[in-house]
Amino acid sequence: MVAAFAACVRRAVGLDYTEAMLDEARQLATQTGLSNVAWHRGDVYALPFTDALFDIVSCRYAFHHLQEPARALVEMMRVCRPGGRIALCDAFASDDPAKAAAFNAMERHRDPSTVEFRTLGYLRGLFADAGLPQPTERFYGVPGERDRLVATSFPAGDDRAGLRTMIDAAVDGDTMGVGARREDGTVRFEYPAVVLVAAKGVHNA
Repeated sequence: MVAAFAACVRRAVGLDYTEAMLDEARQLATQTGLSNVAWHRGDVYALPFTDALFDIVSCRYAFHHLQEPARALVEMMRVCRPGGRIALCDAFASDDPAKAAAFNAMERHRDPSTVEFRTLGYLRGLFADAGLPQPTERFYGVPGERDRLVATSFPAGDDRAGLRTMIDAAVDGDTMGVGARREDGTVRFEYPAVVLVAAKGVHNA
């Protein structure tokens, strides 16, 4: 995401808690010839930046890994200048509690670092609770295919057979709310995702 921003802005800054992810990002920047990027290792709950430093503060596909997403959003607001934009991108769970629970059970098995995929209403509520205006919303789907997902995952206990079974079981009744369906000898589905963007007002914290 930082590399994409770098093509459109004067300077882009990326942050991650894990050094391995930062190494991957640095390699990508080198391969693509980016010279207007900087990388920091840090904590999303205590960003290593001064107040009101950035015009755009974004987070992509990370909120489902956070125990305290509201706290993270407040930190994003802190480092954003008044009039700047807060952008949050993540997949979200079904409003049906049973489907949301099944989806999160699969995702926690597939990637034990997952805390919870929240509902769209929950994500919208983070903006309201932080005192931000109602965000604009852009929806899209991230396509998934069973065998590719199983092959590229790191499931708990390396239980790939169990992960495959969980995905297969989601087809009848769409029990995870991701449109799971049998197609061409496999199971295909889509992660529902959204980009929420709001402007930080002069009086926002």
